[in-house]
Amino acid sequence: MTEAIPRLKAAIHSLKKLTKSELTELKSIKKPTITIYLLMQCVCILLGVPAKKAKHKSPMNKHDEDWWAAATSKEVLGNYQLVDVLSNFNPERLDHDIMKQLDDVSSNKEFNLLNITKACEAAIGIFHWLKATENYFYVYEECKPKRDALMLAEKQILVHQDEVKHRLGALKTLQDKLSELRDEYKAKE
Repeated sequence: MTEAIPRLKAAIHSLKKLTKSELTELKSIKKPTITIYLLMQCVCILLGVPAKKAKHKSPMNKHDEDWWAAATSKEVLGNYQLVDVLSNFNPERLDHDIMKQLDDVSSNKEFNLLNITKACEAAIGIFHWLKATENYFYVYEECKPKRDALMLAEKQILVHQDEVKHRLGALKTLQDKLSELRDEYKAKE
C-alpha cells in the first residue's frame, strides 16, 4: 500500500491537470486509434457505463458493442465533471469480474503508454490514472487478508479489555468486601 497510494495520488494529480479543451479534443475524435478506444473502454468498464449497440461492424466493435459511443456519451467524456468523477473513484469497490474485463482489454499489445502518447496528449493522464487504479486494486486485494486479520485482532482486544475491566471491577468489589470483613473482625477483637 505504501507504493500504491502515492502512485494513485500522483495519477489523480495528473488527471486534475486535464483541461476542458483537452477532454473536448478527446471527445471530438471521430475515429479513435485502437489505443484510445481501448483506454476509453477501460474507463467505461470502471465507471459501469455499458457499451452502446454498434450501428455497424468494425474491428473495434466486436460483439455488436460500441465502446466509443459509450465513451463519448454524457456519462463519460460528455460529463463536464469527468475529472472529479475519476479523481473521486474508489478502487476499493472494484471486484475480480471488473478486473478480468480490464485485463482482457489492457492485455492488447497496442495498449501502452507510448501509443497513448502518440495518439492524444489528453489521454496520458487518464492512462496513468487507469494503471494506478489497477495497481491499487491488486495491492489492496493482497493486503486485504492482513487488514481483515488486524481488524479481527483489534475487535478481540476490545472484547478482552472489556472482560479485564469487568474482572477488575469484580476484584475491586471483592477487595472492598474483604477490607470490610477485616474491619469488622478487628472491631470484634
